[in-house]
Amino acid sequence: MELESSIDTDRFSAALRARVIDVKSRRLLITNFHGSKQEQDLTEPPNCNGFGRVRHFCLAGNSGWPQNPLPIEPARRALHMRSLDQLRAQVFQISACNWRCWYCFVDRTLLSANLKHASLLAPSELVDLYLQEASRPQVIDLTGGQPDLAPEWILWMMQELKFRGLENDTYIWSDDNLSIDYFWHFLTDKDREVICKYKNYGKVCCFKGFDAVSFAFNSSALPECFCQAKTDPFDDRKCTHLRGLAGTLTTEKRPI
Repeated sequence: MELESSIDTDRFSAALRARVIDVKSRRLLITNFHGSKQEQDLTEPPNCNGFGRVRHFCLAGNSGWPQNPLPIEPARRALHMRSLDQLRAQVFQISACNWRCWYCFVDRTLLSANLKHASLLAPSELVDLYLQEASRPQVIDLTGGQPDLAPEWILWMMQELKFRGLENDTYIWSDDNLSIDYFWHFLTDKDREVICKYKNYGKVCCFKGFDAVSFAFNSSALPECFCQAKTDPFDDRKCTHLRGLAGTLTTEKRPI
């Protein structure tokens, strides 16, 4: 499902969503890293039978760059950990993305819902794989790809961790390129309330450009997608929705 020309985000997103989630069976298309190009870039071998990898978040950046406290600080505070310069996170990666950023570290075969490198797994199976790891990190990073192609994933993982009694001992971290409004379209008010009230959760949102030209260059999406009028889900007024707006959301009560 690769595109050579500019991406029609809404159409491509709908096609990918149909491939990465089975709502009835509560399963998602999760990347298996074995035999992929991305496997060659990993500092540690894939874990969780190939469906997981360990990511190292570092507070210090390259020379001349500011420190990056995410997700180290919100996760550390939520889990009552000591100060950290580096944080290990257990990554599970949804196997699709609706944009094609030129700098993305994920090779494109793992962004196109390719069944050769992914399988449909339920959150219960992901947690089973996670618990089988002897030195499992406390942070679970749900990434992609674009996780919000299936916003149910976050909800279902929260429910599964709570069912296992792990909601206080783990921290869920996810990311979002802010390309779609599926969080509001496919989740109910009750679903969103569960996510908002889940104590140990944080989400980072990525900025893809500072204007339509830079946005289109970075994401391969149509430039008009940079700024579109969307209906504000909190009221009936129109609001400007910038696709690719940078920011961080966390369900902990204290500010970052």
